[in-house]
Amino acid sequence: MAFGLVALTVGLAVGLTLGLRKRYADHLQRQASRIVGKQLLHDIATLGGMCELTCLPRNHPSDHTDPLPSTLFPAGSYSFTTALANVSTGCTSDPSVFRCSPFTTYSSSPKNSSMTLHWIITPLTRYSYAISSKPDDPAPSFANLPMTLLDANQYSERLVFNLTTTKQVAVPKLDGGPATCGFSDTIMSVTLWTRIRASYPPGVSSLPAPQVASASFAPWPYMVTVDEVQHGGAGVPDCRNGSGNSVGGGKLGAAGECGCYYANFDLDAGGNATSGAGGNGTAVAAGRLARWVG
Repeated sequence: MAFGLVALTVGLAVGLTLGLRKRYADHLQRQASRIVGKQLLHDIATLGGMCELTCLPRNHPSDHTDPLPSTLFPAGSYSFTTALANVSTGCTSDPSVFRCSPFTTYSSSPKNSSMTLHWIITPLTRYSYAISSKPDDPAPSFANLPMTLLDANQYSERLVFNLTTTKQVAVPKLDGGPATCGFSDTIMSVTLWTRIRASYPPGVSSLPAPQVASASFAPWPYMVTVDEVQHGGAGVPDCRNGSGNSVGGGKLGAAGECGCYYANFDLDAGGNATSGAGGNGTAVAAGRLARWVG
């Protein structure tokens, strides 16, 4: 009988001790959760006071549990206004057969050098996007081109994409009459920054920072470059008259590079080089971007 009482007493003590330990452990876990939660809220509040909402970090690429951020910037429909910064015509012996809309560089006339494109950005995953042109926009037209996100969550964060297209240039007079010159391997390369402000057109730098997706082609307030580059070679350019006959006598080609270079920043700091048959537009474009891409 005495032995049974002792065993019962010991069992109760052990059970009580284990129960107290579990309750204490649960208490500590709740305490830790509250502390971590308060710290996280503090960190978010501090970060929000330091920069715009677009500075907040995106989710990790492996996080696929949440819905796609289709209502958050940079998703949406935007207008991208740039200026024709530079033209190079090194792929042809006749500079008149390669022209770039709007046919006036920023250095010649800032107000007449603008080009506005309307593009739609659609999220594919948490960290990738596709882009499409508005159906009635000037050529080239494209749909659901994948974009690459570079320098994610950094000040230099940007989206890039490219496509190969045929550039058609209307020439007022070639071999006695109007002609159309085709450049069949023109590479269009685009960079869209998501945090660094543009400086052109006037007023773009004072636009509010995007927080949600635009549904009405709102102006894109950040830096943009659009480069259209064609290298010389066999069959470049292919010029034909209104009857479809080849013109130019096969003497229009050259070994250099032709290009149209557009931007909405640094246009007064070297991005407004003039055109020329031997101009190296790539070098100009590289120079104006070097300080942003590191």
